[in-house]
Amino acid sequence: MSLTSRIEKLNSISLSNISQIDEIIKFNNENNIELYRIPTNLLPFPTHPITKEWNWRQILQPCFEYTGNLARKMGIRISFHADEYTIVNSPIERVFTNSVDSLVYLADVLDMMRLDSNIVIHVGGVYKDKEASLERFVENFFKLPQHVRTKLIIENDDKQYSWSDVLKLCERLNLPQVLDIHHYKVFNPEGKPLIKEEINRIFSTWDTKKPKIHLSSPKTQQEPRAHAEYVDIEDFLWFYKLSEGLDYDIMLEAKAKELAVVEFRNRLAGRGITI
Repeated sequence: MSLTSRIEKLNSISLSNISQIDEIIKFNNENNIELYRIPTNLLPFPTHPITKEWNWRQILQPCFEYTGNLARKMGIRISFHADEYTIVNSPIERVFTNSVDSLVYLADVLDMMRLDSNIVIHVGGVYKDKEASLERFVENFFKLPQHVRTKLIIENDDKQYSWSDVLKLCERLNLPQVLDIHHYKVFNPEGKPLIKEEINRIFSTWDTKKPKIHLSSPKTQQEPRAHAEYVDIEDFLWFYKLSEGLDYDIMLEAKAKELAVVEFRNRLAGRGITI
């Protein structure tokens, strides 16, 4: 296949994907769903050397600008979640370099959309020394381009970095923390329950922006870390009571996607709760 044919193929796939994002934004607007996380594979191989001749930023900028305007007009808050291979605190230089490339790609897309949006990341690995790995995250964070640093928010994970680990890091770097309450329930090495004062402290990392939490239910008791198709409202009601009076976004991480949102709202409505 010639270079021209390859670029035409890349453009065709990308335009189709972006068009689908536009339709999802319209669907969300019609169904009062105000959040949407764009998949990181929106473009095919945007950082891979095999596409180095493909000037997608110049070619696709008008499309991204249209999508951003659409999201703004309809009040849909857009975000990305970096993939599992994006590891800012990796001790391997090649892994860190590839992570930078991936984050720059996501940040560039948001900039072309002209949206004040965020990119969710995890801290990364422990590498047998948690404190050293946290310090390496801080060191590598300041190696990131400015337009990437201003978009990052950090999420607690379900195996290595708890909500309190992430809170300390976010306060140190002046970054927002997204609290994943499923991860909190699966991995809580401190063995203590969250209290409202700590939620206030987490939410305060967002400054004037609206805080966000991630919500999901375990697939099974045997697979507690995997996400279920739908969200059991009992996995939220304890946090709802604890966070009474606070305003925040809820990002559902459920395999059934928009169907899970509808069912979640209906079940809460059955308890007299409207969101």
